[in-house]
Amino acid sequence: MDPADLVATMPFAVHTGVRLTKAAPEEVVGHLEWDQHRTTAGNGMHGGPTTVAVVTELRDDEDRLVAQVTQSQAVLYPRPGS
Repeated sequence: MDPADLVATMPFAVHTGVRLTKAAPEEVVGHLEWDQHRTTAGNGMHGGPTTVAVVTELRDDEDRLVAQVTQSQAVLYPRPGS
């Protein structure tokens, strides 16, 4: 699937201006530009590119939902000099 077509399936990603440059099973690369209307106190993007949310569903042979895992992960940036 073309990265732009993939973004089009995610209304929140479209609304916030996410752009994907690569989308493959082994790697997804995207960009989110800073914009004043996306900020909270101190002009920081709350959550934004430092928070990843993942929902995984497990279904049985009859397509019934038997398990669901929701995770959030913090993406840490290297600090200068480290």
